Amino acid sequence: MGGGKWLPHMEGNIRVSKIWADIINAVRSQPEFLNVYLDNAVIQLGNGRRAHFWLHKWSGELCLKTEFPRLFSRSTDKYGTVSEFYTRRGGLQDWNLDFRRPLLAWEEDEVRRLYILISTVPAIRVSSPDIWIWKADPTGSFSVASMYKRCELFLGPIRNMAVAVWHNCAPLKVKFFGWLAWQGKVKTSSFLQRIGILDVNANVGCVFYHDEVETWVIPNSVERLLDWWSFCKMKKIEKQLWMVVPLAVLWSIWKHRNDCVFNGLQPNIEDLYELVKVRIAVWIKSSPVKLEFSVNDVVLNLQQVQYCIRNRS
Repeated sequence: MGGGKWLPHMEGNIRVSKIWADIINAVRSQPEFLNVYLDNAVIQLGNGRRAHFWLHKWSGELCLKTEFPRLFSRSTDKYGTVSEFYTRRGGLQDWNLDFRRPLLAWEEDEVRRLYILISTVPAIRVSSPDIWIWKADPTGSFSVASMYKRCELFLGPIRNMAVAVWHNCAPLKVKFFGWLAWQGKVKTSSFLQRIGILDVNANVGCVFYHDEVETWVIPNSVERLLDWWSFCKMKKIEKQLWMVVPLAVLWSIWKHRNDCVFNGLQPNIEDLYELVKVRIAVWIKSSPVKLEFSVNDVVLNLQQVQYCIRNRS
């Protein structure tokens, strides 16, 4: 992050975490993301030590770099903070604007317009810090949900797979894992070897099929599974049970795989099958869905439970 840690660096090669690098790459491929951020981020001016004079929205809804591009290009200090441009003489506030060459007449008019604009801004408060405010959320704090809602306009309609992954009663970490599986980014041994975490001599064999290299799924198979799974029509409560099954299966396989890799357990498909049913039962009973059957009913008699739900009058 740069610009007082309120503006992201979008150019050049900088060392950042993998997650942040993925975010930057997404923004580079779709500049609309950055525009949404810039349109909804404003600065409540305090002492002016963090807000940048030209780059941040500290003078109302305007970014001075955007409003006065010619003056910005001529400025000797493009990245200075508001406090570095500001001086107080007696009871008046004044601004120090330095340019690389004498200005033309029309540029002087722009300077006068700039002075008029910033003269309406409340005076700097030395005892208060600058505050970043996110307009898209009533609390003023950034949230992923508010950012997503703003991005929906150019993201297009929600895909069926996204609904299958996120709109169910599984725990959030399981939904996130389902999203990783959908995107083909589950951290299997072969994946870690491919990105250089494991060396070329590391064992990348599958714990379930020892003759095979460990890969989570073949490309697009999770997407095809979720797409097919979402197509079925059924009653609401049965649908809740139905939609959590793929994530319960994916998560249970992954957890069982980790127990085999890190804790020395032997693969046991029967235990895995029971764990899937237990997770479905616990997740559905922990959700707002009103299911009259107990966890034991779901675990021991899942097919009968589905039959009762389906044939209820």
